[in-house]
Amino acid sequence: MKNKLLILTIIILFCLMVFTNVDHILWIMEYNTPGSGWTEELFPLLINNIIFLPIIPLLLLWKSKKEISTQLTYLMIITVIVQNATTIYARLTDDPLAAGLPFVIVAIPLSVLLLIFSVKELRSS
Repeated sequence: MKNKLLILTIIILFCLMVFTNVDHILWIMEYNTPGSGWTEELFPLLINNIIFLPIIPLLLLWKSKKEISTQLTYLMIITVIVQNATTIYARLTDDPLAAGLPFVIVAIPLSVLLLIFSVKELRSS
């Protein structure tokens, strides 16, 4: 059961990553002001992709077929829910600063925790 939840989490996180990257690039193309550099415009995209780093150890955990802990399972579920909520919120708001604030305050710390605990779980196997 946990293995199926793990692969579902990986798929959801990957789909969210693709969606947010494409959405951000489309937003840049629509609202790009002349004279602004692409590096300034793409920096938030780089920060956004930090929250998807846990995909790598989670995928390795899934490949190892190791039984994951209950705490990691709960953290995965919470992280996916928060990332979905912040993505929906970012899609509904028009202000880029307001859209990015939930990512910085909530999603990035949760994703870093998920990354840390998934790497710990991977190292213990």
